[in-house]
Amino acid sequence: ERQAVIDSIACDAIAAARRFAVLATSPAETGPASPVGMPDVAKHGMEEHEDESAWEWDEEGVLGWLRSQSDLKLSEDCLESVKAARIDSEHFRQATEEDWQSDELGLEPEDITKIVELQRRFCTRIGAVDL
Repeated sequence: ERQAVIDSIACDAIAAARRFAVLATSPAETGPASPVGMPDVAKHGMEEHEDESAWEWDEEGVLGWLRSQSDLKLSEDCLESVKAARIDSEHFRQATEEDWQSDELGLEPEDITKIVELQRRFCTRIGAVDL
């Protein structure tokens, strides 16, 4: 259990660093922006962001989070399939590997491997350990 907490803290720190990197590299004329479906850190500050629950993200929040995971970059086809399926955080947490392999989604094997790993990472981050 201790390792899970440490892993969760590490994931949160990496996610925060990525959010700050996005803010730092946003064009000045439009101002910094948070990923769609995630809280607007620039407008509301970190306190409100910390209160935002990934348990309740809509499909745009999940898609924004998936796009932000640059170490396991999913193909655009995969991201489009996830978007078309309107996968919110509840569905993302509960999907099985069999679900990801369904013909309806049409994901490539490489994307299935990556999305299963991202799903594990997401569940660890939010404290859902039923994977």
